[in-house]
Amino acid sequence: MIDRRAGSPWFVLVHVVLVNLVAGGIAWNHVVMLSTEIMADLGLGIGHWGTLWAGIALGVLVASVPAGSLGDRFGVRRVVACGIALNVASLAARAIAGSFPWMLLAMALFGASMAAIIANLPKTLGLWFPPERLGMANGISLAGFGVGQAIAMFSTPRLLPLFASWRTLTFAVAGLMIALLAYWMLFMRESPADSTTPPTTGIWTSFLQTIRVRDVRLVALCHLLYFGGHLGVIGYLAAYFETLRSMTAQAAGLVISAGSLSYIVGSVLLPTLSDRLGRRKVVYIVATVVNGVAVFSEGYLLGLPLIGASVLWGLSAGAVGLLFVVPVEMKRVGPALAGSAVGIIIGAGFLGGVLTPTIGMWLADRRPIAAFAFFAGCYLLSALLFLAVRETGKGR
Repeated sequence: MIDRRAGSPWFVLVHVVLVNLVAGGIAWNHVVMLSTEIMADLGLGIGHWGTLWAGIALGVLVASVPAGSLGDRFGVRRVVACGIALNVASLAARAIAGSFPWMLLAMALFGASMAAIIANLPKTLGLWFPPERLGMANGISLAGFGVGQAIAMFSTPRLLPLFASWRTLTFAVAGLMIALLAYWMLFMRESPADSTTPPTTGIWTSFLQTIRVRDVRLVALCHLLYFGGHLGVIGYLAAYFETLRSMTAQAAGLVISAGSLSYIVGSVLLPTLSDRLGRRKVVYIVATVVNGVAVFSEGYLLGLPLIGASVLWGLSAGAVGLLFVVPVEMKRVGPALAGSAVGIIIGAGFLGGVLTPTIGMWLADRRPIAAFAFFAGCYLLSALLFLAVRETGKGR
């Protein structure tokens, strides 16, 4: 798929990390720290914000399976480039939105753009890295999300006064995405000779072939619960800290960015530990249980204990990368259908991302701590369900 003469696996990994950092980390998460400004500007409440935040997940849900199959058919470079271009357009549309429906459409388009990106990058790593390093490679790539998220959470409240409004700042992020598109087109290479899916294999055929695999469906359900809980927490924390805990936006950003920074460590450490143990299940299950406990505690804590819980939340969240390693290692999937499998898993995750924030914000409007209990419960159910997945690590 990727022309190996253009560099080494580590060079490709640098490209993947950068895309995750800028697109997945900064462009996606900066809007969380603008939620109170957006609600005030458009005259919305927390329930409306929950729907807007879920709109991104809706876009990913609709587009993830086609995006993964298109990556199998046409290659990563072109599909990811199209995703980045759509990302720019969606940010521009968000910046000029003057009503709730227009903003919701812009958020959904942003989600569709992210589907093209995140459904295809794990496939790239599966083609370049051997099984004994695949967990580590995916972990490092996902660390890019953590770096970008930390940058977004920490810097957005501090940059907002310099840009005068959330709209101008959103245009600036769109400009950053244009720079990313130029970088990707200049430095990423691919070779049609390395394509792992024959040209005669259509999107629907790839989807049907992959969805028949039992463990693909199980991992998809795990991701539905996990990522639904994660998006719910991310979308609610800033508003909760600022409105109900009387924290400044800068203080709320500091707490959330502490989790993002520790996620960088966890996303490298936990998949690498899984590689060394040759076990995927035990690492994911234990870490996800810890994740749920840490999230629930954030609804009660303040000061240093709160920062400690945020750090633990981010550190344990690093195990989520294993959900994208397991399908590549399945005998009936492998690199050939990895794009389709990851697309299904991502689509399921964002189905959770549509449902969970909406339900969670509805609960938060009535009793805030109930939202934390709901989000934590999603993590715990994901860990429980993963028990039924067959072990794919080399130690099986």
